[in-house]
Amino acid sequence: MEFLLAIVESLASKAAEYTVEPTVRRLGYLFKYKTKFQDLRSKVKELEDATERVQESVDAANRDGREIFDDVQRWLTTASEKISDEAARQLQEDKEKAMKRCFAGFCPDFKSRYQLSKKADKEAIAITELLKQKFDVVSRPFVPKATDIIRPVKEYEAFDSRSKALDEVMEALKNNNVNIIGVHGMGGVGKTTLVTYVARQAEEKRSFDAVVFVRVAQTTDPELIQKQIASQLGLKLDDNQTIDVRAAHLCNRLKKAEKVLIVLDDIWKELEVETIGIPSADQHKGCKILMTSRMPGVLNLMSSQKLIPIDILDEVEAWNLFKKMAGHVTESFDVKTIAEEVAQKCAGLPLAITTVAKALRGKKLAQWKDALEQLNSSEINSEGIGGAVYKAIDTSYTYLETKERKSTFLLCGIMGHGAAIEDLLKYCRGLGLFDSLDTMEKMRNRVVSFVDDLIDSSLLLAGSTPERFGIHDVVRDVAISIASRDCCWLALGEEDVFEEWSNKDTMRNCNLVGKVSELPDGLECPNLTFFSMFGTVEVPANFFNAIQGLRVLEFGRTNFTVLPSSLVCLKTLRTLCLRNCDLEEICILGDLRNLEILDLCGSSITVLPEEIGQLTKLKLLDLKYCRNLQVISPNVLSKLSSLEELYLYDSFDGWEVDGIESPRNNASLAELQPLSRLTTLEVHIPNVKALPKDNLSLERKGRFRVSIGFFIIMV
Repeated sequence: MEFLLAIVESLASKAAEYTVEPTVRRLGYLFKYKTKFQDLRSKVKELEDATERVQESVDAANRDGREIFDDVQRWLTTASEKISDEAARQLQEDKEKAMKRCFAGFCPDFKSRYQLSKKADKEAIAITELLKQKFDVVSRPFVPKATDIIRPVKEYEAFDSRSKALDEVMEALKNNNVNIIGVHGMGGVGKTTLVTYVARQAEEKRSFDAVVFVRVAQTTDPELIQKQIASQLGLKLDDNQTIDVRAAHLCNRLKKAEKVLIVLDDIWKELEVETIGIPSADQHKGCKILMTSRMPGVLNLMSSQKLIPIDILDEVEAWNLFKKMAGHVTESFDVKTIAEEVAQKCAGLPLAITTVAKALRGKKLAQWKDALEQLNSSEINSEGIGGAVYKAIDTSYTYLETKERKSTFLLCGIMGHGAAIEDLLKYCRGLGLFDSLDTMEKMRNRVVSFVDDLIDSSLLLAGSTPERFGIHDVVRDVAISIASRDCCWLALGEEDVFEEWSNKDTMRNCNLVGKVSELPDGLECPNLTFFSMFGTVEVPANFFNAIQGLRVLEFGRTNFTVLPSSLVCLKTLRTLCLRNCDLEEICILGDLRNLEILDLCGSSITVLPEEIGQLTKLKLLDLKYCRNLQVISPNVLSKLSSLEELYLYDSFDGWEVDGIESPRNNASLAELQPLSRLTTLEVHIPNVKALPKDNLSLERKGRFRVSIGFFIIMV
């Protein structure tokens, strides 16, 4: 009997659950509709507050260059839709409709009230679910993938002569018994294009857990290779550790990926991959190494199990590619025969074909004949580069329309891979290439336009981001050779630096010295206009006494804390870059009165001294990532009357409130107001009280990135 009573009670309870409670809830939709709308409005306000907190965390992460988690971004998108102006308007309309009455106002509109009240209740429940989600962490560090490093392949040319090589590479990657694959061929034949395509396919199809792409080139610095691999794996290596310890960390990380592809592009001499930290087949069967080199012997020394040659294009393929790049002009009666001869001179090399064809696109018959004459010339010294490629690139250079374009291209050559357009701008301005343009913005547009033209001409490559560009190793070698031949420029490397320094006649006539890593005891270069060096170095106090005509000077990652006293001799200097240098004091820079660009990005200075206020011709001041910068002397910025661009991203933020301190010990934002030419500003303002009384005007045309507290204003 008790058992039956228990069953009856249970059934009664369920009956109440399925009948009474729903009935009460439904009645609530009719008679408590005002409460439903009040609850919804309250939930929307809670969601607004929660969204603001999450957005603040996201903005802070974005400023640090971190990646936002997908679920956080989805939550923000959904929350924004719930609290949008449209949602608020709809809520108000629904509330008003629910209050309407029918039958001449004598009776409520129960159907409409019920439906809208139910809708409000459902929306409140959905917002409650959103509010339950908590985000202790909203982001992760940015880890570049191989596809972020390598240039995009806009259109892979699937020539028959390439299909076999591509198929062989793909088959070797699937073969569990093959771990090291070598691709070889002469410069400009398309090795990098092939392995770039393979790497992108592996990334997109997720056929490997990790894909790493490293450009090795002629400087085989194992530490640099380690850093490139580690950055793409999200692994942070300690610079203070020995190379062997870093290799052990790298090897351990690579073993954690079941299948990993490592592309080592453009190897010039034997590399000991295990010393770098790349595991051998015995250590990790799933690690595949794909290498390219101009020399098959180097690949053999590195124990390549599969050697795959890349040959030149056959005659039909070469002509079809040439026609595609040169355009319809090749089909005209008077040009076609000459064009066929020009194409033959490119020797079936895609790089040569592409550069020459694009250079002659739209040109007249006389220019085609002149190009053929140049390609037939035996005067050009290929200097170890395939003669056809060298002549092709040299001819393309000849057909660049202006002297400024040619000089810009040669500067790109000494800058190398992954160079920043912004750095190119600073060099061009310093050397006076665009003196006819009166603002930095006009000069930037001109430089960007030139880079785009050079990319279209296949003399440059598209970079990993729109702010950067690349250059093929062969094109770079030819550019350096042309610069040395025609302009007395020297782009020196680690291996030939002392030989060049010792040639006094060469140095006396030299106009440019780029990317050196060591200095001689003395230097006599009266014609030198550009000097660039990187790395640990001691600069003698009188080093600049005999090179007073410098217009561009660049030091990067140097460890001198005090600038050499002879720097004051550089009265013609227009661009000075002191990036990531261990500087303590820069008062001496105030004597460089003709300086137009001062780049101190990442330097360790703690004070921007009052002497900087003497640089009244300064157009660009770059103080990004100067994280130790605590003081900008008062009234320095306001004296820079020619300043057009000021960069303080992730740097100084100790703005004083104007009028509070008297006298002030630091800069105030009010000092920016008199700078009538200022069109670019990146600055962080932690306290809104530091804003000038009439606010910081952003009404001028230009680029502004101003963060106030956690909020970023982009104009």
